[in-house]
Amino acid sequence: MELPYHLERGDVAKADKMPIASAIARITEISPDVMVPHMFCNDGMTWYRTLFDLLKIPFLGNKEYAVWPATDKAVTKQLLDAAGVQVPKGDLLVKGRTETTSIKAPCVVKPCNEDNSHGITFVKKDEDFDKALQYAFSFDDRVIVDEYIAGRELRVACVEEEDGSLTVLPMLEYFLEDIRTSAHKLKTNDDGKLDKNAVVAAKKDGDRKCPADVSPTLEARLGEMVKKAHRALKCRHYSLFDVRVNKDEQPFFLEACLFCSFSPVSVIPSMSSHCKKEQLRHPNFFHSLLRRAAAEKPKSTSSSSGYAAVEAMRGA
Repeated sequence: MELPYHLERGDVAKADKMPIASAIARITEISPDVMVPHMFCNDGMTWYRTLFDLLKIPFLGNKEYAVWPATDKAVTKQLLDAAGVQVPKGDLLVKGRTETTSIKAPCVVKPCNEDNSHGITFVKKDEDFDKALQYAFSFDDRVIVDEYIAGRELRVACVEEEDGSLTVLPMLEYFLEDIRTSAHKLKTNDDGKLDKNAVVAAKKDGDRKCPADVSPTLEARLGEMVKKAHRALKCRHYSLFDVRVNKDEQPFFLEACLFCSFSPVSVIPSMSSHCKKEQLRHPNFFHSLLRRAAAEKPKSTSSSSGYAAVEAMRGA
């Protein structure tokens, strides 16, 4: 049995299928120097990372203990609020237990554990709230109701440099009528199926700008808060957050996005391409993370065959 050394569809299709125990044994035998996560699902974001930690195979990005709370929007808000990061006023509703809120329209209703804005509704009138709540409950038994922050929507990220310091990347702004929905993030074909290039296809010319035009005051506020948020969630290597900014240039952190595939069109590489620091531009920063992660591996288990696997993934 063999694992593919390239991520091309044909190579993956031809690879032998094997039980998880056999796959773990084979990965242990190969002993790669570093792993680059490429799975968006909950398993890929959480327990697969724990597995590689147990195998003492280092990987890029955030550890499982940072990703788990960030997948839950209510927990994220609680941790950020406790750390002094400004978040919207809101309530957590639980299906069959607590289904009322003091938050009035306009507000945003969204399930706690859904990605790409599935289940989210911008409620403009109070009479539309119940319908929005039932829609959100169809995705999750726990739902957040947030006050709507009228204003701008930005994505703000920070990265860890080799000396451990945090650097805030150039910010990205989305130009929206109200909120970002799944239609802004993923595109489907006429038959309703997800487009194979869904993330790229959903991006439209003119719907975003990077670097965003921010005043020195707003830049300072966002920079201070994103570093607090990074530390509060115990992030590693990088972190990315969705933020709303009101007319008084007060930022409110909405969600944490702790995944990056490091493809050229990923958000972190896109932001870093505007950095003044050459070492933070793509692919330099990615290569830096590879070196740093690989250096964490116990020397007794390092192997040349593992490094070849890393090179294959970098070229995919």
